[in-house]
Amino acid sequence: MDDRFPKQSLTLVVWEDDLAEFKQEHGSLQQLVNSKVCGKGTVSEYRGRSQISLYNAFSLKVVERK
Repeated sequence: MDDRFPKQSLTLVVWEDDLAEFKQEHGSLQQLVNSKVCGKGTVSEYRGRSQISLYNAFSLKVVERK
């Protein structure tokens, strides 16, 4: 990403209903802070910011874990 929250240009969103699947596949999402990831999904806008909603664990690929 180009900047830290809250000034980033894109947000990857994991909804609470999908969180268990993400934890099973990737571990705690907190462990991915500062890692390089790739998200696959439709870009939408929320409050003037771009976001991608990740609806399953396979829509997130960890490229480089920190």
